[in-house]
Amino acid sequence: MKKTIKLELEMLYTQLKIYSGVIDILVSSLHLDFLARRVLEKILEILPFNAGALHLYNPEENLLELKTHIGVSEEFIKKAERIIVGEGITGRTALYRRSIMLSGQEIDPRAQPDNTFPPPSNMRPIISLPIVPKIDTIQLPIRIKDELIGVLTFFPNPDQDIKEMVFKTLDSLCNPLALGFKNAMLYEEAEQMATKDGLTRLYNHSYLQGFLEMELVRGKRYHRPLTFAMLDIDNFKQINDTYGHQEGDLILKELADILRNFTRASDLVARYGGEEFAVVLPETLAPQAYILTERLRQQIAGYSFSGADHPLKITTSCGIADWEPHYPLDQQGLIARADQALYQAKSQGRNKTCLWEKD
Repeated sequence: MKKTIKLELEMLYTQLKIYSGVIDILVSSLHLDFLARRVLEKILEILPFNAGALHLYNPEENLLELKTHIGVSEEFIKKAERIIVGEGITGRTALYRRSIMLSGQEIDPRAQPDNTFPPPSNMRPIISLPIVPKIDTIQLPIRIKDELIGVLTFFPNPDQDIKEMVFKTLDSLCNPLALGFKNAMLYEEAEQMATKDGLTRLYNHSYLQGFLEMELVRGKRYHRPLTFAMLDIDNFKQINDTYGHQEGDLILKELADILRNFTRASDLVARYGGEEFAVVLPETLAPQAYILTERLRQQIAGYSFSGADHPLKITTSCGIADWEPHYPLDQQGLIARADQALYQAKSQGRNKTCLWEKD
């Protein structure tokens, strides 16, 4: 009797610990990356699981995309990075919105051909036994009614039996997790709308100004240089007049992709306005920035942009201005210098990169 009561109290304590820990995390932030990672860490910290993973649902492609993981193998990461809904254990969990556990299966959700998995009617749901031995995989659909948010996967420690309360606890967490993740996703969407350009998905002018201001503050504090570059499509009005604004928009999108892929992770690319783009290159001196920008200009000139009838070629002009902590120059002064260098490139025949120089 005492042993039973002690066991029940331990189970209740574990249940309350999981609830309070997860809920505290969900109310602490609206950043999805943080929430996903901390929730996974907290559950693995409390329950006898060796590893876990979270997939989020991409409705546009009907895919589950691996968001975060702890303790899983490289093989798992490679195979489970993108899972089609309905494919493998994880995909079927998403398709049928049912919490399941599996024993005697490969723990990798895509390790076997699809036809080796049991049909949905044979999937074992969260069950009502006090102790469930030798469970390899636990799958939990994170959903709000019929709206799928993602799938949580856990791999229990094979040396420990899983108590029935663990399943019930995890299953009951699915709804608050779904609400927390959904709120974070909506926040990120709103944040992107406020900071990203709608057409190119690059950062917008307002975000650029704030980022540049912060980089100058950081540069002064830590004595780091910075270079600011402006890039303008040559004769863009003529392109719009000849081929139409839809063609012009496609060129802007493709150019944005080139800028994103060509620049470094530490750089910030933004749409300054119209056909003008800006690049902030932290901790970069003018000579290095000139080489990078000139390579970028040459790549754009050699690229064939999509056209309705045939590929289109464009050129760009670039202006560069550098900044160092001892310069008596604020962000507007730096932008003005880059703009002057851009004007110089235009006046010298376009399709050129110019570095600001004092008269």
